[in-house]
Amino acid sequence: MVRLASSANGQGVYAERPYAAGETILVFTGEEMTTAEADRRAVRHHCLDVGPGRQLYVDPPARFLNHSCDPNAGLRDAVTLVAARGIAEGEEIVFDYSTSVPDPSWTLACRCGAASCRGLVVGWPALDEKTKRRLLALKIVPAWLLPAA
Repeated sequence: MVRLASSANGQGVYAERPYAAGETILVFTGEEMTTAEADRRAVRHHCLDVGPGRQLYVDPPARFLNHSCDPNAGLRDAVTLVAARGIAEGEEIVFDYSTSVPDPSWTLACRCGAASCRGLVVGWPALDEKTKRRLLALKIVPAWLLPAA
């Protein structure tokens, strides 16, 4: 159970109850489309990459999840958001956008305010190896984003 409320970055998603590490917080829902269609409709900024060339035009409240370089949540698979650690009631739920973007040229100025803030959010392929290892260890990177073994 989550709620929308004001955050340092406009709107944010907040826990209405505590979550244990690994617990499902929400499942992203919305209209699935190709990346080309999302670009044509100018809705990509509200989309989640869910596979190669595939976008999900995300329904609220998940549409308002903010990024953090020190996430307390992440993607177990393409659409399931889980707690990366314990989350307290009332805490803003944030995930690392890098764990959902396959484009190595994609960037976003970061305003997360975390002590570990990278200053720039980049697509997964452009992320430094140390950060990749940390996020993989938290089990919050969807398998579709990883290179085939």
